[in-house]
Amino acid sequence: MTKELEMVAGVTDVSVDLASQSATIQAEDGVSQEQLTAAIDEAGYKLVSVS
Repeated sequence: MTKELEMVAGVTDVSVDLASQSATIQAEDGVSQEQLTAAIDEAGYKLVSVS
């Protein structure tokens, strides 16, 4: 999933924690939740919540 998220234009940092089944994503303004959701889906995972 890290690779797919890093390919989204404007994403500056990705940290995935498999133990807690979570990811922290840093991105520039203008990166949409839809772009991130598409990258997560492409990696074979599902977005559950955003905070």
